[in-house]
Amino acid sequence: MPDANKKNEFEGIDFGDDHEVVDLSLFNFVLPDDKPINTSAQKKPDDFVYKTEYNGLEIFNNKITSIPYLWKPFLQKIGLAALVGESDCGKSTFLSYLALHIALGKNSFMETPLYPDYSKSIYVSTEDDIFSISSKIKNQVNSFGRFKKKKLKNIEFIFESNDLLKKLEKKLKEEKRDLIIIDAFGDVFPDDLNQNNKVRSFLDKYQNLAKKYECLIVFLHHTKKNTGNYISKDNVIGSQGFEAKMRVVLQLKPQKNGDLQLLVLKGNFIRRETKQTSFTYQLMDTQGFHNTGITSSRQFIPKKDNSALKKKVIELASTFKDETSNKYNSIRDIVRILEGTELEAKRTVVGEIVKENKDLIAKNGHSIPPSAGQSEPPA
Repeated sequence: MPDANKKNEFEGIDFGDDHEVVDLSLFNFVLPDDKPINTSAQKKPDDFVYKTEYNGLEIFNNKITSIPYLWKPFLQKIGLAALVGESDCGKSTFLSYLALHIALGKNSFMETPLYPDYSKSIYVSTEDDIFSISSKIKNQVNSFGRFKKKKLKNIEFIFESNDLLKKLEKKLKEEKRDLIIIDAFGDVFPDDLNQNNKVRSFLDKYQNLAKKYECLIVFLHHTKKNTGNYISKDNVIGSQGFEAKMRVVLQLKPQKNGDLQLLVLKGNFIRRETKQTSFTYQLMDTQGFHNTGITSSRQFIPKKDNSALKKKVIELASTFKDETSNKYNSIRDIVRILEGTELEAKRTVVGEIVKENKDLIAKNGHSIPPSAGQSEPPA
């Protein structure tokens, strides 16, 4: 019989602290895996009604005090996010493992808290079919040990992307979901990935869907080849419009020893310390992931400050287009020349380098290259 007069040894401990993840093992206490850690701070107010317009007084008077997380500290509950990385680095496997954790009612993923409201997810796969995905999912499911099999109905797989927006809205009308994963963005976007206005317009529709049905939509997307060890949201394939529409952009980056690093490339609400830290995960034989506990600090270095890139841009800006031309390389020419190389950079980055080094470029032979070629060097 427990002593009713004995003080609770856990009294006063806030296991759902809004700023740090508490390691429950420090207290020799294990939370049941099918019960989430205190989620009160991660839920929208009971009287909340979503609208498309609010006045300032309504915003001031509402009970929303922080951005609710789905996977703390990385993913918000509502809106758009992206996981990017090079081909065949484990992005799809990582996201399906996340979706399964939510569907099976787990309270954490990679040892950090999950806060689902419905414990339901949808996985849209454009690159796989029922034959190629079945083995992976069975292996991942078996890695969970004991669980109620009927919970697997909480995750749904879609292999046909035609009329995807309408299809998703129909499903969300029928039943709320916490997470929708779209694998991959390049297959569902019908136009040129470099068309900024078309990318933004396309993503607007998904953003509105996420807001309307209060869920998170995560797009899997790819990074450019030959980016080396340089880490930047500029490495994401396509126009800047893609990452601009995302509240969060995460990257999975393979390491030489086979481990994977999770990096935060963008996070409007993510703390600076988290953005400056890489988290190391290990892909298991079961095609699940293990948090190694290894983290490392990293410092963001703007791409325009990459010494090799800066040197190459200055060199190209100071030379003629070809031996028979009297026109110097323009910013557009430089971007084209660097495309597909380890020093590939967007036009804005090249423009910044040129602008910051205009005196050196002029000393080497001519003034700042315009968007079109300059005919004559300065006198």
